[in-house]
Amino acid sequence: MLIASVYVQNVTLQNLTIIRGDTLFRPDSQEIPGHNLTSMQPMNDHAYALFVSFNFMPSSDAIGMRLLGLKNLTGLYWY
Repeated sequence: MLIASVYVQNVTLQNLTIIRGDTLFRPDSQEIPGHNLTSMQPMNDHAYALFVSFNFMPSSDAIGMRLLGLKNLTGLYWY
């Protein structure tokens, strides 16, 4: 699950309980429009079931995510 380039203050996924999948997110092999992931180190060999990043407007201190509501998330499973 990738949450990136979200410029709202609150993202509430209160009913999300489990993230499942067969492919993990690898920052060094993925692209997020407007962001250079190759400069993000030392994550080169890491993979994630949940990756939250770049959720702010670089030109503003007032625009960006302040709350990620995952209060019912109990597990991350991948195969």
